[in-house]
Amino acid sequence: MNNKGIGVIVIIVIVALTTIISASIYGVFIQPAISKFFEPKKEQSIIPISSETQPPTATQPPQAIVSDTQPQSIPSVATVPQTKTPTSSPSKPNNPATNPATKPQNRVTPTTPKVTLTQPYRAIVERASNKIQKRVYLLSYEPTHPTSGPLIKYYSWVRPETISEWLIRMVRESTSSLVQYKISEQKIIADFPTKIDGYKYSLNDYFACMTDTSKCHNPDNADFAKILAENNICERFNNNEFDELWIFGGDNFGLDIFRFAGPKGFFGTSPVVEGTSCNKPLPIMGFNYEASYTPALANMVRRSESILREVFKVTEEGGVGSWHSYSKDSKLNPYFVKDGNFFYRFTNSGRSIDESRKDPIGIAGCGYSGGTPTTSNSSLGSDNKRKVLSNCDEFQSFPYINNIPREITCSAWGCTDYGFYYYWLMNVPKNKCFYNISWNEPIREGNNYVNKVITRPIKCNWLEYIFDFSWR
Repeated sequence: MNNKGIGVIVIIVIVALTTIISASIYGVFIQPAISKFFEPKKEQSIIPISSETQPPTATQPPQAIVSDTQPQSIPSVATVPQTKTPTSSPSKPNNPATNPATKPQNRVTPTTPKVTLTQPYRAIVERASNKIQKRVYLLSYEPTHPTSGPLIKYYSWVRPETISEWLIRMVRESTSSLVQYKISEQKIIADFPTKIDGYKYSLNDYFACMTDTSKCHNPDNADFAKILAENNICERFNNNEFDELWIFGGDNFGLDIFRFAGPKGFFGTSPVVEGTSCNKPLPIMGFNYEASYTPALANMVRRSESILREVFKVTEEGGVGSWHSYSKDSKLNPYFVKDGNFFYRFTNSGRSIDESRKDPIGIAGCGYSGGTPTTSNSSLGSDNKRKVLSNCDEFQSFPYINNIPREITCSAWGCTDYGFYYYWLMNVPKNKCFYNISWNEPIREGNNYVNKVITRPIKCNWLEYIFDFSWR
């Protein structure tokens, strides 16, 4: 082969190698770039935001607001009574939430209810202006499961501080900012409270109770004297570190609605706690975080009733009857509405004007914790839409009660339970004056009663009785 042939071959080889290399470069670098540049743009997929990441709305519970002294974490599970893990699951307790009848409901924070009030008929009294400011020690019993954590979280119950802050706001708004609570301290106890007979639930026993109420312990009442002693409550109360004790727990914890400890206390919704070192009356309220918001406000109304009952000396001794007893024929009932007991007149419910009753009164007041002005049966009747005559608004001008009623329906409080309780607190007299009242108090003499006339001044601001106990 001559030199010319060899040169041709070399040229062919070079051209071939150049083609291969160029193709490789094009396939690896150039073609993807061009395809990416000219490829049609795809729509970006939209991923729904979960409820956990959504900003809070007006219908979501407020963030818990507690003092700096609140524990930053749940106490050690070592303080929980030791039990075996339930056999139904190696990691979770028997869960009554699987039973539709006991499944936790969606807890939505109630907003301020729409309450309709008319201009007082005779507003010639001066409104009270002194603020009643009270500090609350918040004690919360929150048993913890070794693997599933706090039961309050497991069952999706509402946090005690969340309920408390809502309740504080409802009380402040319904009393025209005259009553102002604040949580001064919170303590969490990762255990069940002890019952009055010394019994304390184990986790397994409590789960059984939650599934079948026949397996719940009886007596149910918690040992309040033990609660106070174990937590140095009276010592701290005597040192003026707080003004009231609020205790939270779950279903069947046995926490009474309202009671006192210490001297000069009286029967609230339960007897005075005996055997404590408190040197002045300590108001104690019990709440159920499983029951959530509305029952907490109902408890505040029941507290108010029990205190006003003491102020106006309403008694059940000798068959006199409770404050919503209306028999005109009873000689043992000196507190009948026409005789001037303002507590009766304020708490008249719709049952007192039911035409099916003998001698109905005819005018409702503001109702009470168990019956609204419009109710006609044994239920609360907050959504009963019947029209009734009520002089509830007149109590804004207390003590000038003229018994000039107006026609109302449940729309006055929005036809809801918590709206009614808010309405009730709004109409509690809160004026700046005193008023001398007289009544016949039955005194037992052997088997008979002798009516003794009692006269004493009553404050026109009933809030000072309900929330401030300097009058004791």
